[in-house]
Amino acid sequence: MKTKATTIIAVTIAIAMNFAACSNEEQQQEPQKKGEQITITATLPAADTRLAMEDQLNGTVDGTVKVTWEEGDQFEIANTGYTDTQTFTLVSGAGTNTATFTGTKPESDGVYFIQYPSFEVDYTTQTQTGNASTAHLGNYNCMFTGLYSEDLSDIEFEPLASLMKFDITLPAPFPSTGFESLQSLTLSTTQVGAFVLANTPSRRTPDEALTLTLNGISLLSNGNRKVTAYMMLELMPSDRTIEAGQSITIELRTSIGVYTFTKELGSSQVYEAGKAYTAVIGANDWTAPTLSYYDETVAAQNSLSLTENYAGGNGTKDDPYQIASASQLRRLALQVGFNNQNQAGKYFKLTTNIYVWSVAEWKPIGSEGGVFSGNFDGGGHTISGNLTGILRDNFGVFGLLDTDTDDMTIENLYVSFATPDNNYRNIGGIIGQVKQTGTGILTISNCHNSGKIDGAGEIGGIVGLMYGQHIITGCSNRGVLGHYQCSGVGGIVGNDMTSDHNPANFTNNRNTATEMLGKSNVGGLYGTRTSATPLDASNTSVFTPKVGNRPGL
Repeated sequence: MKTKATTIIAVTIAIAMNFAACSNEEQQQEPQKKGEQITITATLPAADTRLAMEDQLNGTVDGTVKVTWEEGDQFEIANTGYTDTQTFTLVSGAGTNTATFTGTKPESDGVYFIQYPSFEVDYTTQTQTGNASTAHLGNYNCMFTGLYSEDLSDIEFEPLASLMKFDITLPAPFPSTGFESLQSLTLSTTQVGAFVLANTPSRRTPDEALTLTLNGISLLSNGNRKVTAYMMLELMPSDRTIEAGQSITIELRTSIGVYTFTKELGSSQVYEAGKAYTAVIGANDWTAPTLSYYDETVAAQNSLSLTENYAGGNGTKDDPYQIASASQLRRLALQVGFNNQNQAGKYFKLTTNIYVWSVAEWKPIGSEGGVFSGNFDGGGHTISGNLTGILRDNFGVFGLLDTDTDDMTIENLYVSFATPDNNYRNIGGIIGQVKQTGTGILTISNCHNSGKIDGAGEIGGIVGLMYGQHIITGCSNRGVLGHYQCSGVGGIVGNDMTSDHNPANFTNNRNTATEMLGKSNVGGLYGTRTSATPLDASNTSVFTPKVGNRPGL
C-alpha cells in the first residue's frame, strides 16, 4: 500500500444487501446473516490508494507510491479467535480506487478483524523478478482495521508496512567476470528484534535481518552496474525506530560473492507505516567480494609442484585448515585424488570466493582414485565461473564422497559455475556422488546452486547420485539443470538410492530452477527416489519440469 507521509488510509466499506418490498412499497433493509454471501464495496482515497505499486519517488529520500486495486485482490475477515476466517475477493473495480468484493460473513461474537491481503503474510518470501520491478510488493503491503463490530458498515484500514527502495550502483570486479547475476539482498541491523518476519496471529517472529530474493537480474562486469530493488518492512505493532549508535548493513549476494555496505547511525532512524524510504548506495560505498582466480596456472599444478600450504589451522573442528586461495583448494583436491588421503576426521574451511577462469580442467575434490571423507565449511563463500574442458563421471565441487566410519559435513557453500554439454553421469552443483561404505552419516546444510549443470543422467542442483543414510537441510537450487536427452534430474538430488529414508533428514530445501530438462525422471526436488516415505512439508519446489514423469517430487 502507499500513503503520503504518515496519513492513515481511510476506507469506507458499504455492505450491499438484499431489499424486500413491503406491502406499502417501502423498502426495508434486512440484517446480515452469519454464513451468507455478502458484497462489500471498498473505497480508498484517490491520492493514497493501494496495490499495483508504481514508483513515484523521483530520487527523494521519502516519498509516496501510487497504488490501485488489481484483478485477483483479496482481503480476509475473521472473528476474534481466528476460528473462522473468510476471504473476500475483488469482483469489480480493478484499476481504480473503489472496488467491490464478495465473500461469506464469518461466524462471530459480533467483533471482527479485517486485514489485507491476508492474516498469514510471511515477509521472508519476498521475491523481486527483474530490475526495478514492483510486482511483488502488493502481496506484502498489509493493511489492518483493528476490532470492528457486527455492523461492518464503516471501517478504516491502517497501514502496517513501509516501503524500502534500494538505489544501488555496484563496483566492477577486476578482472572482468562477464555476466554477474544477482541472487538476494539482506537488510540487517545490530538492534535486536528490529524486523518482523511473519505477520500472523500465531507467530510474529522478531529478527535482526530480512532477505529479498532477486531473480532475472544480470549485470555486465564492464557495463551498466545500476540496480533498483524494493522490499516491504512489516511494522506491527508500531513504527520501528533504529536507535543512534546501531548499525545497518546491506548485503547483496551475486553469482561471484557478497557485496557489503554498513553504516552506523548518527541519529535515530524511524520507519513509519505507509511511508517510502530510499537508500542510495554508490559504487565506492561497497566492500566488494574478494576473489581468488582458478586459472590455467592453478589448474596446471600437480602433487609434485604444490608449493602453497593452507593459510592456517590444524585440521580440527575448532581450528580447521584455512583455504584462502584457489591454489590451496587445488591442493586439497590433489591430496585426496593422487595421494589417496581421504581426510576422514579432518576439517577444512574456505575463506575466500573462487572464480574459475575458463580453465581446461577443474579437478573435483574426491574421485574413484581417492574419495573424500572429510568435512568442508564453505564459510558462505561462492565458487563460480565457467568450466570449458575435461569432465568425467562424478563431477561437482566434490566428485566422490564416502562417509566411511566417520560422520562428515558439507556446509555453507554457494556454487554458480556452468558445465559444458557432456555425456557423463552423476553431476551435481555441490557433489557428484555420495557413497556409504561405513556407518558414518553425511550432513549437507546451507548449500546452494545457481549455475548451469549438464550431463547424461543423475543430475542434481546439490547432489547427482546418493547412497546411504544422509541429512540434507536448508539447501536450494535456482540454476538450470539437464537437457532434453538426459534422465534423473532433480532440483536437489538427481537420484537417491536410499531405500528407507527418514523424512526428518530432508527438510527446508527449496528448488526455484529457471529451467529443468530431461527425457524422463525429472522432479522438483528429486529426479528419482527409491524411498516411498513422503517428504517433509518444509521442502518446496515452485517449478514444474517441462519434460519428465515426476514433476514436483
